[in-house]
Amino acid sequence: MIPAGLVWNEAQLTPEQNQDLKSCLVSLLAKPPGGDLQLVGSAFIVEARGNRALAITAAHCLEMLSRIVQPNPLHHASTPREFLPSPRDLDLKAVRAMYLQGPKVSLCEVELAIWDEAADFAALTLKAPGGEADLFRAYLRLDDSVPAVGDVVTMIGIGDMQVFPGETTEAGKLQQRVVMRIGRVEGIHPAGRILLRSPCIETSISIYSGMSGGLVAKFATSGSIAPFAVISHAPEPQPILDRAASGHSVAVVVKMQRAPLADGGQVVAVPMSNVKLGRL
Repeated sequence: MIPAGLVWNEAQLTPEQNQDLKSCLVSLLAKPPGGDLQLVGSAFIVEARGNRALAITAAHCLEMLSRIVQPNPLHHASTPREFLPSPRDLDLKAVRAMYLQGPKVSLCEVELAIWDEAADFAALTLKAPGGEADLFRAYLRLDDSVPAVGDVVTMIGIGDMQVFPGETTEAGKLQQRVVMRIGRVEGIHPAGRILLRSPCIETSISIYSGMSGGLVAKFATSGSIAPFAVISHAPEPQPILDRAASGHSVAVVVKMQRAPLADGGQVVAVPMSNVKLGRL
C-alpha cells in the first residue's frame, strides 16, 4: 500500500469500506449565534447503544467548538492560564454530530462532552434525534497495544468538509468524504511531545483540516479496524499532496480501561486530568 519511494499513501476505499467507516464516524459541527454552520472535525464511535453512542475525538476540536458558540471571551487570548477564572461549561445546544447511515443523514445532539486539553483527548455522548431507538449499531473496538517504530498504520478522518448555505437558515448542503491515509510510525513518545502531555506517536502521514479527532489503527489488508489512537495535530505547512515528504503528524494514544459486556459490547473508561465539561 506504500509504493517504493513514498512515505505515505492514500487508500482508495471500496463502496463497502466507505459505508462501513461512515457508520462509525461522525462530523462535529456548530452554528454560532447569528452565523453560518461550521464544520470542525471528526470523531469515531466506540460504544453503540441504539439511541445513545459514545464517541472519541481530539480535545482541540471541543476548544474550537467552544470558540464558535462562545465567541466573546471575557479575557485576552494572551492571558496566562494561571490568572484565568475557572472555565465555564460549554453549552452544547448549538453543537451537533452529523452521522450517516446509508443514505440517511442524522444531526445528533451531543449530550455531554468531557475533554483534557493537555492530553488532546475528548469523549462525547451522542443522542439520536427524535429518540430513535436503533440508530447507533456500529462501533469500533479499541486496541490496547501500540505499534513499534516502522510499523504501518492508518489515519482515518473526514476530509473535504464544506458548507454550502441555502437561501434560508434551514436550507443548504454539506460536503464531506472519508479519508484513509497510510504511513509508518516515526517515533513513540510515552511522556508526550512538545505541548502534548500524553503518550503519543509521530507518523509519516500528512493530514489536513477535518481529519483531526479521527482514528488511528494498525494497518491490515483484512479484518476489522481497531483504533489505538486519536489524530491530534501536525506541523504546518503539511505536504498534502507530496507523498514523498513526511507529514510528521502526531496521534494521542488512547489510555483506556476496557470492560467487556455479556452481549459482546464494551464499556470504555478513559482516565483524564484537568477536565473541561460541556453539557446540553
